[in-house]
Amino acid sequence: MIRKSILVYLLCLLTVCWMPAAENSYDSLVKAVAGNDALEGETLEYFLRLTPPLLQYLDHASGRKLNKSLANVHSVSDLKRALDREIGPDWIDFGEELFDFFTPCDSLEKNGEARSMETAHFILSFLTGTRAEQDIDFLAANAEKSFAAIAATIGGSLEAPMRFLKNSGEAGQDKRKIAVFFHGNKQAMQQRTKSNGLGITNFGATIDDEQSVRLTCEINVVYTNPFALAIVAHEVAHAALLLGSFKLEAIQGNKIEGQKGLAKAFFAGYRRIPAFLQEGIGDHAAYYQGFLGKWPLLPDIGQLLRPVLGSGSYIPLEQLIDAHPAIVVKKHKYFSLLAASFIDFLIQEYGVGKMRAWLLAGNEKGRETFASIYGEDVRAVEKKWLASLT
Repeated sequence: MIRKSILVYLLCLLTVCWMPAAENSYDSLVKAVAGNDALEGETLEYFLRLTPPLLQYLDHASGRKLNKSLANVHSVSDLKRALDREIGPDWIDFGEELFDFFTPCDSLEKNGEARSMETAHFILSFLTGTRAEQDIDFLAANAEKSFAAIAATIGGSLEAPMRFLKNSGEAGQDKRKIAVFFHGNKQAMQQRTKSNGLGITNFGATIDDEQSVRLTCEINVVYTNPFALAIVAHEVAHAALLLGSFKLEAIQGNKIEGQKGLAKAFFAGYRRIPAFLQEGIGDHAAYYQGFLGKWPLLPDIGQLLRPVLGSGSYIPLEQLIDAHPAIVVKKHKYFSLLAASFIDFLIQEYGVGKMRAWLLAGNEKGRETFASIYGEDVRAVEKKWLASLT
């Protein structure tokens, strides 16, 4: 039976393909620093995964080898000071310059065998021989943590909407989980999604054999380098927010016939959320739940945002919150990180309840609902937020 379906697409362009070298010349240095500082747990894992390729990139960006300059580095603090001295205070840049350094690896996925791993909320699919296979346990754990973090932000458990997902199990099995596909190159991503993006969340609905509406949620990520951990968390946050904000009463118990009926039911339940909040929640999961708290080398959020906050390219929040998609794309390098920082400030200062109300207001015009929920004009709150970053 051909399934009738309707989809909503969310794109995220954060990373590119990379085939790691067999050995990184900085591995020994990074391991020694980790030992000296007694790093452990996720902090240790992030440090070991991300720091060597970052130093390789900085070799390239500076046009010279940093090995000799880092010879006397014995701690994370030493390493930060050395990079400030040798490269400058803005040595880290999670924009195009860093990600474009990593070379596309189109040779992957030719001989790999399909494998999958299940967690409480996800079915993670990958091919043998890819970076995703190497990192799958870490990816699975991070996906569940991101999912739980967004669930807490929007009001607790997401088990109710999960029960309305299309069953992906075989006959007699009930598997209502979010599908995640990791691709070893951009071509494989394009073949499955018809998208030029490097991370995409497809959210929609379909009609099952009993003429009932079932939600569909699928994440696709090009995963070939450790920095792509951020895109995984970002897309999982999209999926959790889309599921958690959906009004289930629009499809619950209804028998639907035809594409028009499906579209009517889906969009009656689909809650419109400004791109500022969608992308901000994605980066909040990636940075505040992941990189920012667990990779000790990452500067604080104020330093990461300094290139835009201290330049004429900064767009005031009263414009950015309801920005046209064209502006969002143009400013994507900092757009979602600015939004994530502002979201975190609101949660810390005003509580998660008001953030939940803003997310679930169902109004694409975020400025219209901000003042009524927070009791202040966005410009006044923006001044407090900016002051907190200095």
